[in-house]
Amino acid sequence: MSKRSTLFLLIPILILIGSGTVYYSLRDNTSDELIPVRIGYQALAPSWAFYVANERLPGNDKSFFEEEGLGVEAVRFNSSNTAGEAMLRGDISTDSATTMTVLFAIEANHPGSLKCFGFQMHTVGEFLESVIVRKDSGAKTYSDLIGGKIGVFPGSLSEHITKILLKSNGVDPEEVTIIQMAPPLQLQALESGQVDALVSYEPTTTIALSKNIAEVIEHSPWAKHIFEPFPVASYCFTSNFLEQQPEVAQKIVGAWYKAIDYLNVNSTEAALTISKYTNVEPDLASLLNQPAQKKATEVDRAAIQRLANLYLEFGIIDKPVDTSNIYYAP
Repeated sequence: MSKRSTLFLLIPILILIGSGTVYYSLRDNTSDELIPVRIGYQALAPSWAFYVANERLPGNDKSFFEEEGLGVEAVRFNSSNTAGEAMLRGDISTDSATTMTVLFAIEANHPGSLKCFGFQMHTVGEFLESVIVRKDSGAKTYSDLIGGKIGVFPGSLSEHITKILLKSNGVDPEEVTIIQMAPPLQLQALESGQVDALVSYEPTTTIALSKNIAEVIEHSPWAKHIFEPFPVASYCFTSNFLEQQPEVAQKIVGAWYKAIDYLNVNSTEAALTISKYTNVEPDLASLLNQPAQKKATEVDRAAIQRLANLYLEFGIIDKPVDTSNIYYAP
């Protein structure tokens, strides 16, 4: 199936299909005295702003959501796509990581559907992705990958950007085989020699390094070679939700922003929340590289538009997206 065909299938799925959504719930913080709210998440380490907002941190008898008068039911989804479906149906108020692919796909076909109050951004110093190779492979530079195979995250965006990355480092993409593969398969593929390198996301990178099975060619290649900051995910409401529950939306954002402020100052303590929601061991959680967490009031909006233009250039979306109206900053 072509990348455009895949995208065209995404929109009707997001809007119409509801019966196939699979999710799990954590109800630890709900209370009859609090306003009940359902928020989606996808067991990903970078969603720690949500985890921090939802947990009672050391020294606090309330979570940030509880401080705002909210009793949150954390609803786990298997993907950003299924969480997006639920958000559009009104089953959840927001999601812990709406990917830019989902955001732009919805906005391309239904402008104004989503309003974003925050983003995850890759910078040179705050990032998720790295280029790693098998330990003792001898590969030290991108040129050493000529004739080899590189595993990348599934999706045409990863493949397109990897080609730009190779070109910017003097390597003809035609001289490298790029293989899309799901993260759970990546380390096994690297160890077995099925691929020679990975453009890996966290926690794959940290796990590989901690097990001494990989070496780093470069951290944060997107921000270094594509553009900086590089948007990777967003925190959004639907326009309908904002119209129907504006006060609840403000409370959610208030707690979320408190969490962002907290993790920016107390990253070690914040990382302790990750293991409850993911399969990352506590001793590794604090070692993970993390993207920058940005509020809508402080994000580089030009970078958001630049990525939307890149999606159009790559053919991942077939209509221009004007990102000037996607922000919600109460």
